[in-house]
Amino acid sequence: MVRKQPKSCVWVSAVGRERNFAKVSGYASRVFQNWAACRAVYRYAEEHLPRYSKVVLAMRWGSQMPENSRSLAYDAGFFQKFDRMLHKLSSEKQAVYLMADNLASSYNVQRAYILSSRIPGYRQTLRPDDESTLKANARIRELAAKYPNVYIIDAAAYIPADFQIGGLPVYSDTDHINPYGGTELAKRFSEKQRFLNTRHNH
Repeated sequence: MVRKQPKSCVWVSAVGRERNFAKVSGYASRVFQNWAACRAVYRYAEEHLPRYSKVVLAMRWGSQMPENSRSLAYDAGFFQKFDRMLHKLSSEKQAVYLMADNLASSYNVQRAYILSSRIPGYRQTLRPDDESTLKANARIRELAAKYPNVYIIDAAAYIPADFQIGGLPVYSDTDHINPYGGTELAKRFSEKQRFLNTRHNH
């Protein structure tokens, strides 16, 4: 949760892996039940969400796919609960924005960059390797398309296939965008103005 934000907009985020969580009514993951920090952020969102006319939601959506059911963050009923939440927010808020998740790489991007710069002739092929995130992003788009004021933000669409921009890596490992990558993706997103209504988002 970002505490300093415009008066009209609040971010509610859930990022990570086993510490993943969400501000979703009835969310029943083991990490929520057992991790006090998660519950604290949830309570903060409960208290402050009513103040804002616009909301941005971000999460590792892939953590809620059945193939990741062993994750502490997994809740088999997550998408049904999330749909109910979107229905409620769409009726109360001017706009709701959902951040599409970024895909994981087949290898540590930062490590590949360092090795290639230090070992002559070294080359590690990098490729997106994250079927669960692809499927989860598609599921989120389907849910968003049901509501006229729920939009998808897909800044991750600007991540090149080799995970580099200007010859520098945009990830710090296999799936976390580094500060340089975040800045470059934001530039590209802003230039293209990629706030796309999900009904026109392909």
